[in-house]
Order: sequence, then structure tokens, then C-alpha cells
Amino acid sequence: MIKLILCILIVFSGAVTGVYYSRRLFRRRDTLASFLSLFHKASIMMKYEAADLCKLFHDNAFEFEFHYDEPFDVQWMELIGRYRPVLKEKDLEVLSDFIKNMGSTDMESQQRHLGMYSHLLEEQLKEAGEEVIGKGRLYQVLPLSAGIVISLLLI
Repeated sequence: MIKLILCILIVFSGAVTGVYYSRRLFRRRDTLASFLSLFHKASIMMKYEAADLCKLFHDNAFEFEFHYDEPFDVQWMELIGRYRPVLKEKDLEVLSDFIKNMGSTDMESQQRHLGMYSHLLEEQLKEAGEEVIGKGRLYQVLPLSAGIVISLLLI
């Protein structure tokens, strides 16, 4: 009876582990898509409205409020810091580098800057989508299979 309960726990923990790692891939992809959407919205607003950075990035899917009393780059780093566990180093590097020249040049240069970083984010998003397709199912099945094999060895 104890062996049976132990086997069930092993299989269950394998399944939960697999789902957890698979969900991380989906969260990375969804987070990158949200940042890309934020860049597109900011680019459109920049064309039609001469607004500062706090207002440009105010409407975001992250429920993050940009305040005028704090430097924008500090707030931006705080925002991307919230997603450090989800994103890869390359993703964080692209998002961190984005803010370096933002807001310090003329409107046309900022448009090109947003466009360039949108393109870089699209590449990261494409990579994340490929990982979801390639590794998502593997992450779900492999730990479950390992749990089943270990359980069979115990019986």
C-alpha cells in the first residue's frame, strides 16, 4: 500500500514538474508579446501625440503605473525586473538596452529606435514561439514518463 502511494506521488510530481516548465515557456512567449504590443502602441501614440515617455508607455498590459516623479529609466528597469524569472538573458538585454537612448533624441529618431527594438523583440518572440512548439510538449511528457518509469522500478 505504501509503495502504491509512493508511486502515485512520484508520477504526480513528475507531471506537475513538467507542466510547470512547460508553462514557463508559454509565459516567456506571452510576456514578450505584451512588450511588443506596448512598443507598437507607443510608436502609434508617438506619431499622433507629442507625449512624454510616461504617457507613451502608460497603457500597458503589465498593470504597471509609470509616475512622473521618478526617472523613466528607473521605472522601466523595475518593470522588466519583475519578469526576470520568466525571460532569458537575451530578452532582458534587449529590453534593458531599449531604454538607453529613448527620450534623448528627436521624434523621428525615437520612432526609428522603437522600430529597431520592435524588430529585435519580434526575433525574440519568434524564438520563444519555436521553443513552445519544440520543447513545450517534451517538458510535459518527459518528467511524467520518468515518474512512471521510476514507479515501475519500485513495484
